[in-house]
Amino acid sequence: MALPQTFALAVILAGASLFEFGQDRSVDELVQVMRDWSDPRPVRSILMVGNSRTSENDLPMMLRRIADSAHAPEKYQVLLLAPNGSSFQSLSSDWRVAREIGKPWDDAVFQGESRGQSSIEQAAGFMASGTNLLQAAHPRRTPPLLIVNWAYDRSEYDGAGDPALAKEVDDGRAQHIRAIQGAHAELARRTGAHAVNVGKVWEILHAGLPAVPLTSDGNHPTPAASYFVALCLYHAMSGRDVAAVSWAPGGVPAETAAQIRHLVDQYRSAL
Repeated sequence: MALPQTFALAVILAGASLFEFGQDRSVDELVQVMRDWSDPRPVRSILMVGNSRTSENDLPMMLRRIADSAHAPEKYQVLLLAPNGSSFQSLSSDWRVAREIGKPWDDAVFQGESRGQSSIEQAAGFMASGTNLLQAAHPRRTPPLLIVNWAYDRSEYDGAGDPALAKEVDDGRAQHIRAIQGAHAELARRTGAHAVNVGKVWEILHAGLPAVPLTSDGNHPTPAASYFVALCLYHAMSGRDVAAVSWAPGGVPAETAAQIRHLVDQYRSAL
């Protein structure tokens, strides 16, 4: 006798959960894996390596839904390896990353730690370990994609609460942004990676839509910001404009989502 559909799906998901033990898969992604069995499109396999900035708001599933809504000819299947608090240095010694990074993925995306340019020592570790990671990846479709990080919110810098130190705070944040941009540009140059300049367009997005919060805590992205990052990655992978994208995450007003898409298309040369 055939199993009821809901029970059968539960059994399949349980098996998939065991199979995926140790990998950062969401329930939505596991359900998508089941649905993909009946999707005739070819697979575009993507490895995404990073940290809590990368995993926040289920960025891999956002990327998949963006691609599907734009009628992508392939089904994007993303494996996320992004333990909270990870740095390039810790990721370079992670057994899961070592197991996956050399496989023939179509695309490989990397995001370094937010503190990577916070000190001389952190910067040296970011560069050395980032070079090792990016050079170990050999994706088939695009060069390794390096997400250029965004700076912390202004409120996170020393002296932000003192109006008398406003200029010093702004200068310090601007200096940090320059350090982030320079480090990612150099890492991309050394490794042949493609720098997806999220950090640069992030500042433009904040200036153009100041009422839209981009972080939840001064560091981690809101759903609107993760949507923005996913759109940037979709463009970098596909080469397509994002005007054809119709999906937006819950909680992001349709008008705001449309403004974010327009801005990504407007500044796509940075991506």
